[in-house]
Amino acid sequence: MVTAMDDAIGNVTDSLKRNGMFENTLIIFTADNGGWTTFSGNNYPLRGGKATVYEGGTRASAFVYGSGLQKPNTVFDGMIHAVDWMPTILSAAGGGQVSGIDGVDLWPSISEGVPSSLRSEFIYNLDDSVVPIVGHAAIRMGDYKLIEGFAGAYNGWYPLPENEEDSEIDEPKVDYYQLYNLRGKLML
Repeated sequence: MVTAMDDAIGNVTDSLKRNGMFENTLIIFTADNGGWTTFSGNNYPLRGGKATVYEGGTRASAFVYGSGLQKPNTVFDGMIHAVDWMPTILSAAGGGQVSGIDGVDLWPSISEGVPSSLRSEFIYNLDDSVVPIVGHAAIRMGDYKLIEGFAGAYNGWYPLPENEEDSEIDEPKVDYYQLYNLRGKLML
């Protein structure tokens, strides 16, 4: 799949170059969740995988390349939520912002390679229905993350193959509330 994707991306970028559009194009790759451990996904050193509210199931990388980047080859280390992409891409394209949406425009921070304080919290999941489907919720505020309920079935640390003998996969948590300092350890 990686080879097929690499070939397809090469075809798109070659076409953009042939048609004189490459220098005026912004390319964004992103994911909506961490890897699914059932299908060989591995998010190590983050805990958990797809279908959990741990960082391994919710944190993903993104790649931005092209027109408008004032400081290329930099890393934006701030928080960005899926809902932020629409206002961010609108801003990159020179469009106006849409009122009444949850997303924030992070284009100035991404394009200039500077920190942003616009996004300091977000909700990962909220399953407050009468009959919970998954039975978990999580919210992050700054460096702190609160998980309520069952965090998900694939919630251990899944080590890289060369480290398997040195690491253990944790059993599911039974705590109803878990509070983490994401720059530290379990708080409560």
